[in-house]
Amino acid sequence: MYWDDLQAAAEEETEEAIEKEARGDLKLLLETISSGSGDAKLDKYFKSRKSNMYQKTVTYETLWTIFPPGTLVYGRFFQGEDQMLLIYDNFRVWPRQDDDDWSLLAWTYDWDGRMFKRSPVKLSIESFEGQKAISSLAFFPIHFHDDSEGVKQRLIERGRRFRHYCTTKDADRMFDYEGQAIFEQRGFSAAQGDDDRDEDASRSSQYYRIRRLLWNYRSATDLSTSTPKPVNIDGRVMIDFESYFRYGPAFARIGTLKLEDDFDECGCHACRQNNPLREKFRTRFDEENYQRGEWHDEQHMLCPPRVLGYILREKQWAQLQVTSLKNIPENDFQNSWSERLVLKDGQLTKNIILKLVSSHGTKLDGDKSQALEVDDIVANKGKGLVILLYGPPGVGKTTTAETVAIATRKPLFSISVANVGDEAKKVEKNLAKIFSLASSDEADVFLESRGQGVANNVERNSLVSVFLRVLEYYQGILMLTTNQIAQFDVAIKSRIHVAFKYEELTPEQTLAIFDGFLKPLDQKGLILNMDSIKEWLTDDVVKMKLDGRQIRNIVTSAVGLARAEAIGETPKLTQKHLKVMVSNVKEFKDEFIAAFERYKTSQSGSRAQN
Repeated sequence: MYWDDLQAAAEEETEEAIEKEARGDLKLLLETISSGSGDAKLDKYFKSRKSNMYQKTVTYETLWTIFPPGTLVYGRFFQGEDQMLLIYDNFRVWPRQDDDDWSLLAWTYDWDGRMFKRSPVKLSIESFEGQKAISSLAFFPIHFHDDSEGVKQRLIERGRRFRHYCTTKDADRMFDYEGQAIFEQRGFSAAQGDDDRDEDASRSSQYYRIRRLLWNYRSATDLSTSTPKPVNIDGRVMIDFESYFRYGPAFARIGTLKLEDDFDECGCHACRQNNPLREKFRTRFDEENYQRGEWHDEQHMLCPPRVLGYILREKQWAQLQVTSLKNIPENDFQNSWSERLVLKDGQLTKNIILKLVSSHGTKLDGDKSQALEVDDIVANKGKGLVILLYGPPGVGKTTTAETVAIATRKPLFSISVANVGDEAKKVEKNLAKIFSLASSDEADVFLESRGQGVANNVERNSLVSVFLRVLEYYQGILMLTTNQIAQFDVAIKSRIHVAFKYEELTPEQTLAIFDGFLKPLDQKGLILNMDSIKEWLTDDVVKMKLDGRQIRNIVTSAVGLARAEAIGETPKLTQKHLKVMVSNVKEFKDEFIAAFERYKTSQSGSRAQN
């Protein structure tokens, strides 16, 4: 591709004697090479060059001619999304027909959690026979694209979004996400099993670099043989590159492309002082003033189509499409809290929890709020907020944690013993890692009262001690939920800042929860005779003392039943559908209670005999 540029330079007029001589020498050199270079491959190339360029085709052996260093290339490496890369160099000039593929090294402009920088990726084209349209290659120079200017404008707009998402403040990193994502690694399991990566080592240190290289080497086989599969996601995500690298995979990918960690650009004096070379490779993009100031269009165009983050519901580290991220609607923050969460005392408990969670870790009025702060005798101790929600299942404990997280724009990480382990020597390390990311669900397994004289109590006591110790130094918000408060260790009382008791649902709460599920359907015209359903719920269903989960299951199952019966028509939910599911739940509930009573009776008889 540079041949035309060289010819133009040779023909350019100049008055400078030295420059005139140089251009004359260049012209002579080009004529000599094109008329007979002595290299069979090169001579063959020049014979077909004009024809190939006119037809915009290329052979496998001449791929190198269309990818000179500094070329902007177009490809779709991540879920069919447009992407632009900058060519740095090839691994071998002449592709050989017996090779499986021919590879290039290119740059993307990525974020590593601290800074934007050019990041190298390896590109490959599989061997092929005969001629091939350049635009049909897996990637090709952008000027061969039929809509190159349109692509550039779209990439600039997406690059602006990428920059915004990467540099947004911690409190604003949570977004709605609807689209495909690529799962890389399950979140908390990564934190548990990764004993080889030390979270205390700085990512910029030599120590961390060596560990990353070893990890990448160990993972190389898996990377080369596995193809990431996209998964449809509709939920909340957190954009967090730094935690992704720290607790998720040790490597970064863009779809199937793996970023090369072991590449270093030449830093010799000659290369550093070679301004045309620096311009060709956009070296200036790595400089701090180029990162922080007004960006060049090419900086935006070279940004990848994905960000790295965490999917809250699935507990998965993932590659996320930039174009599938959406700001969470303002009314969503308020509606979930004010309308969907129904507690017995109305707004009292909700207001206390909301204010405590909202104010924790927030500077309300510059630095003035810091004056009203209690310091522990020991530095960094007692800075967290621990809220205990206790009561029977299905009465709103977990829903409280979920909705207050939405209302305060804070991410909610739900953890249980399965995420932390049950061996004391591992629990402390795992808790520290998890707490550094972020509610603990069903905390009773960690906080049961420590006992004496029982063989398995040694491990149990160690678990409790470890949990309490880590809790002392946790500086975030921890919401504990349990229905086993009688078994809590006595020491937990002093670690809990505020506790709220949840009782069985009142008739008013039951009706309000049903209404929360049914009202949106009724507003869409998907329910027949809502007034009749409300009357039936008030007269009959509230007497069953259902819990919140049972109510949700009744409505969702009834909707499924209505959908199955609506063949070729718009499904409508009716009282009949709800009655079928309520009857089923009641029958199971009665049988469960009877079976449990029989079990208790048999256990009492066994103890009496002993």
